[in-house]
Amino acid sequence: MARWLVAASVVIIAGAGVFFALNQKNTGKNFTQSVTIAASSKKQLTLPDGTQVWLNSNSELLYDKKSFGKKYREIQLIGEAFFDVTHDMEHPFIIHAATINITVKGTAFNVKAYPGQKKVETSLIRGLVEITTQQDPERKILLKPNEKISVSTDKESKQPLKETEAPLFAISKLHIDEKNILPETVWMNTSLSFDNEPLEKLAPKLESWFSVTIHINDDAFKTKRFSGMIQGETLEQTLDALKLSYPFSYSIKNGEVWINK
Repeated sequence: MARWLVAASVVIIAGAGVFFALNQKNTGKNFTQSVTIAASSKKQLTLPDGTQVWLNSNSELLYDKKSFGKKYREIQLIGEAFFDVTHDMEHPFIIHAATINITVKGTAFNVKAYPGQKKVETSLIRGLVEITTQQDPERKILLKPNEKISVSTDKESKQPLKETEAPLFAISKLHIDEKNILPETVWMNTSLSFDNEPLEKLAPKLESWFSVTIHINDDAFKTKRFSGMIQGETLEQTLDALKLSYPFSYSIKNGEVWINK
């Protein structure tokens, strides 16, 4: 089970930093090694430096095995992964993900950067994070342990000048549930069980498990409680099973789910 700090993250060096740099689209790197994870699959792998990586479904990790670790430890991520980075001050660990780059000295965090999604999310378990973005490169954002940042992937967006404009980023606290599970890393589990859980608390776990965004269009329906267990079921099979407890309709398009009473 992927608990709050995840069993494999105990080797992390506390206080290490993560810096989000700029210009991922023109990395100029030839990534010769590729690890691709199909739908409904997950994989744990060890990089040449000893860094542990957990790849979620529909994800891809690319790096150059020959140059990895000589000056930098550089990879590209498409999708979602949890990283337990081996501490090495002399060889920065660089992750290219969507519109951000992440330079790591040694820490534990989750990155979610699926193509087509409107935001890139990073959840920091331990360490210190300083963030800059392509859209607003002069602004530096400090992310503290147990916080999550969501950055818009809109390359034209700016930090809002008016209250009505959407913000470029949002920072929120990480919260574990009564079973000591962190929703952002629940996808690392072999199964997901829930017992008499309200939909508004279950939804974030389903989002992480299936790599989707869920919209509940009825506030009263958010309080409806569900019980069950997910192992190899698809998103559609899970939603159809939930409908047996309380009837509802749903639609799925481009990684977004709308639930209607």
